[in-house]
Amino acid sequence: MNREELRLEKLNNILIGNKDASGRIVYDVYARSEEFVIYSVQDSGMIEGIAVIIEEKKEGDLVPTNNFQSVKGEFDKLKAVSFKATNKSYSARVAHALSVAIFGEPDKAKKILEDIHANIEDVYKELVIGKLIYIFGAFLIAVFFSSVSIFLYVCQPEFIIQERPNFYNLFLVCSMATLGGLISVSRSITKINVDKGLGKWPYFVYGIERNVFSILGGVFIFLLIKANLLFGFINSLDNPLYGLLTFGFLAGFSETLIPNALKNLENKANNEASK
Repeated sequence: MNREELRLEKLNNILIGNKDASGRIVYDVYARSEEFVIYSVQDSGMIEGIAVIIEEKKEGDLVPTNNFQSVKGEFDKLKAVSFKATNKSYSARVAHALSVAIFGEPDKAKKILEDIHANIEDVYKELVIGKLIYIFGAFLIAVFFSSVSIFLYVCQPEFIIQERPNFYNLFLVCSMATLGGLISVSRSITKINVDKGLGKWPYFVYGIERNVFSILGGVFIFLLIKANLLFGFINSLDNPLYGLLTFGFLAGFSETLIPNALKNLENKANNEASK
């Protein structure tokens, strides 16, 4: 087998599902020509998984390789921030820029790669800010309810504690629910999607909305317990308030507690009806 046949065999072997010369599985092929192939060795499609193989037509012709090397610095910078680029389209754009460089326009390719890098940083910054604002919305609700609850618990105003004990207990339960909601938001923050261009206020509202649902969950679990429909044993405890606070926190933290409680009530009602 002569050099040309070996060269073409190396290039033609880069197919999805095959292994490259380094034993890595090819998951995608972005660009292909008579002298190079740009492909991905990661199923995630991240920029850091982009690989390039160059096989020059003319032996000793280093122009394509040199063109690639001239933009490798920008390419490596993009690999370093690959974790910020969750959209697979970035990999296709980077591959296009690399092919432009290898074809003989390294300056143009360098500009494209720099623009991609700036775009990734801008989108990531907006993503982080959006998530922080989302948490801040939930945080404000939790701080407000917690502050009022601490005041009521410490100062013990008679017109509330003595005359409206159920309201007092309910408010404390809702406060614990907002804390549960805040912790839940903090734990799931990485799963929150932020749409570019939507602005900051919607995420602030979403954060408030999340803890409003936590408050509603706290109210609902309070009513269920007080009515002895679920977890009625709490009412017979020496100090039922602490049991109420615990379940209030769980109602705010868990997104499944209330739906499961409703399902149990439905099953209980169906069983009673069938007797």
